[in-house]
Amino acid sequence: MADQLLTAAMEDRMTWKPISSAPRDGTLIDVWMDSPAMDGWREVDVRWGRKRHSLSEKVGWISDCGYDRDEAFVENWFGATAKYWMDRPEPPKETE
Repeated sequence: MADQLLTAAMEDRMTWKPISSAPRDGTLIDVWMDSPAMDGWREVDVRWGRKRHSLSEKVGWISDCGYDRDEAFVENWFGATAKYWMDRPEPPKETE
């Protein structure tokens, strides 16, 4: 029974969910982007908020993986909008 619950929890964790249900507390997540200009893509390590080193009050989905590790609003790229999200995967476990 415990194994089934763990499996169900892991499957839910790795399922794409509507962006409206995503955490907006600064938690890093993966986001599926949609754009009329190109095929959809996965944006990793995205958080909701405002840029840390900006005077602007603008908030949105931000990636820290932009050019030169600069923060960027992911919904500005190619007319893209965030459609889905999922938790980040667990890091690999040491096997040796």
